This record gives sequence, C-alpha cells and structure tokens, in this order.
Amino acid sequence: LVPRQAITLGMQDILDADEIHLIIFGAAKARILATLLTTNCSNQIPASWLACHSQVFLWADREAFQIVDSNEF
Repeated sequence: LVPRQAITLGMQDILDADEIHLIIFGAAKARILATLLTTNCSNQIPASWLACHSQVFLWADREAFQIVDSNEF
C-alpha cells in the first residue's frame, strides 16, 4: 500500500526533533549500518548526521547487524 499523502522532512527538521528513532531491518541494510556506525558526519552519508543528536535510538534486527557483529567492515 502506498500512502496518498506524505510529508517531507529535511535534515535540520529531523535534527530539531526531541528524539529520533532509526529503524533498520534486513540484510540489505547491513553494510550501510556498519558504515553509519563507523563514519563521522559526512554529506556522502546523510544519516551520519544523526550522530550529532543527543537522543537517537537505533532499532535493528539481527540481519542488519550481521556485518557489525562479524567485524567484516
């Protein structure tokens, strides 16, 4: 199902939130999650700017963490 309406948020809008919940599921996201957790803020990886926020909660399944857990990155 595709929503009929949506909103667009810029990075500043996201960073202005009181807290951020980042949800990552699946093996297809494993490499970018590993990169995200080991990269300083970078325009090449917009999600890396979340590290600048004091209240970020990461929700990820085992498959998304497979590379982080294996130290393959």
